[in-house]
Amino acid sequence: MRDFRKQRSISHDIFNFFALCAGVLLVLGLTVFSVQAAWGMYTKFVVASKGHDAAKKELSQLEVQYARVSVAVDNLSTERGEEGEIRSRFGVARPGEGAIQIVRNGTSSDGGQNMLKESLWGRIFRAVFVW
Repeated sequence: MRDFRKQRSISHDIFNFFALCAGVLLVLGLTVFSVQAAWGMYTKFVVASKGHDAAKKELSQLEVQYARVSVAVDNLSTERGEEGEIRSRFGVARPGEGAIQIVRNGTSSDGGQNMLKESLWGRIFRAVFVW
């Protein structure tokens, strides 16, 4: 059988070798560049996700604060609310108002009439054994 292949020269083989090496280096460079770009996008995504979560948390705190402030503003917009806030903050009273002190007596609620009906020995017993 006859060999129909052309004989290639060494310079042609060297050129093919360098072209193959350049192609491999090009593909390897594109792969490194793509991985680096993907890693950069991933880190940006992580930072953005954390920022989004922090913004959501801050928004919920601000909504709670807004609700408290609007209740306080609604309360202060009435005369009764104003007066209540002034009384609580500064401890003031209107002229003629005074403090009422409620003193609870340790005896029964019948105003001490039960003590009169109790015998001498019962009163001594209660005086000694107080509980």
